[in-house]
Amino acid sequence: MNKSIKWKLAQRVELKWWKNYLKNKDINEYSIWKKKYWQDLINQVSDVVKIENNQVILDAGCGPTGVFMILDNCKVDAIDPLLNEYDKSLSHFNRSHYPNTNFYSSSIEDFTTETKYDTIFCMNAINHVSNLNNSFDKICDYLKPNGQLLITIDAHNFSFFKHIFRLIPGDVLHPHQYDIKEYEQMLTSRECTIIKNIKLKKEFFFDHYLLVVKK
Repeated sequence: MNKSIKWKLAQRVELKWWKNYLKNKDINEYSIWKKKYWQDLINQVSDVVKIENNQVILDAGCGPTGVFMILDNCKVDAIDPLLNEYDKSLSHFNRSHYPNTNFYSSSIEDFTTETKYDTIFCMNAINHVSNLNNSFDKICDYLKPNGQLLITIDAHNFSFFKHIFRLIPGDVLHPHQYDIKEYEQMLTSRECTIIKNIKLKKEFFFDHYLLVVKK
């Protein structure tokens, strides 16, 4: 299947997924839970990650309830190609609740800025992009020297299924199918260093990883 078509299909399915996932969830209760989720995740790497007041941060592929939710004391840019759709469709997403965050309806590969970021988050988003190489180029380029990148990724466990999923739409939400070593190589080839690798969740086809990367 054409890569552009796969990405557009993935975006439609992504929006539908969020609508179904959030439709019966109380807004306030979900917000409390999600903020705790993000804080607990960051706490897992607090030995190597420091989020300080007034840091300049990019939440790349933020979704409607991204890590921007807990970054009240930082200057945040949050980007996602579906943000305008979230505005229309999801009552759980309200830009006015986050006055310190600038929201941009843009894909990672299309986002342009002169800003260099102290910290970049790319949480469960890199699998969803249209152009993977360009997205990694953008993320790494926008990171300050000695800046930190936190990225979560669904990565294949088996080479056989990885190649099968590339041939057929076995995982429509994720247009890209790689294992964790391949994702790590994509980062290290861009003059970044993997500081920490945590397996957050184990599944049969994919495991879910958190990588901490320094430039």
